[in-house]
Amino acid sequence: MIMNASQHIYDMMYRIQGQTQEVVLQKERIVPADVMHECLRMLAPELSGFEVREEYAYRGAMEADRAQLVEVWTNVLTNAMEAMPQGGVLIVRMTETKRKIVVEIKDNGIGMEKHQLKRVFDPFYSTKSGKKMNFGLGLSYCYAIVHKHKGTMNVHSKPGLGTSVFMQFPKPKQQHDNSVEGKG
Repeated sequence: MIMNASQHIYDMMYRIQGQTQEVVLQKERIVPADVMHECLRMLAPELSGFEVREEYAYRGAMEADRAQLVEVWTNVLTNAMEAMPQGGVLIVRMTETKRKIVVEIKDNGIGMEKHQLKRVFDPFYSTKSGKKMNFGLGLSYCYAIVHKHKGTMNVHSKPGLGTSVFMQFPKPKQQHDNSVEGKG
């Protein structure tokens, strides 16, 4: 019985891993700040008990799969809300470095212990004990999609102080504009 159960779990993991590997990105030019704002608008009913701060220092474009990013950001935003059951402050930041677009989703919720943080991207791992229909696949899926965009995803957290999820994406190569640059 144990062998059958473990084989079943292995088969499920293999299928799920295959699903994220089979995802083919439908890239288009998007403005990530607009897409993030769209995610927040879609979640507006659930966000009513929260103070939401949007800080978009980067308002440029990037090449990305809009639908997949909406899925990733909605998942991370939902996790942040669930970490603040009594409400709280949710900060969404978009900044840039020389080569990267940096997206940060930060909450002032319950935070995570170091041992939880180490496993946060593992399939089937969840910090939400006893919650039905939570299979611990959200962040592992998000991680896979961010990597498909040639990006990175990191989580910083401290118990009682909240969590920050950082996603970095490559900046688009500068396209040389052949228009006149107003020199005169």
